[in-house]
Amino acid sequence: MLFVFSGFLALLSCLKSIYFISKQDKFLGEFLSDLVCTFLNFLFSKTNFVPLLWTFVWKKLPIFNPTQIMQKENYYFLFLFVMVFSTILLIQDGFGLIKNIKKIEIEVEKERLKQEIKKQKGLIETSKSCVEIEINVLSRDSWYKRPLGVVILGLITVILARVLIQILHLD
Repeated sequence: MLFVFSGFLALLSCLKSIYFISKQDKFLGEFLSDLVCTFLNFLFSKTNFVPLLWTFVWKKLPIFNPTQIMQKENYYFLFLFVMVFSTILLIQDGFGLIKNIKKIEIEVEKERLKQEIKKQKGLIETSKSCVEIEINVLSRDSWYKRPLGVVILGLITVILARVLIQILHLD
């Protein structure tokens, strides 16, 4: 957004400078100033929905004067162009960073896919911590190896221990 706005202001400032400089020139001045005036009228007709631009900003735009280089308005003019070129550089850097990030994301995805394929083929042993132990509820193992079987075995053990305590009068 900054690039578009500063670029548009730089264009307007150039056109304003060309218009006023060419008005002073007698040789090519009138033709060039009429051409610039026509283009400015075209821009005004397409951007008249922004009255602040044409009432306030147009009056404040600097006019480049090549005959007096050390003039204050020339510095403002050059500052405007430095803004435009610095935003162009920032945009280029941003696109470069986005490109590098996409490249790294693709490399990471390829590496993850390679590791997954190696795991599936059994080429990589994966260590499992106590949190990562997989319990397959639908497995066809013996009933006492399944989670529900372990719970049932625990209940049977508690009931048998209670009965044994009652029989031996260990209360």
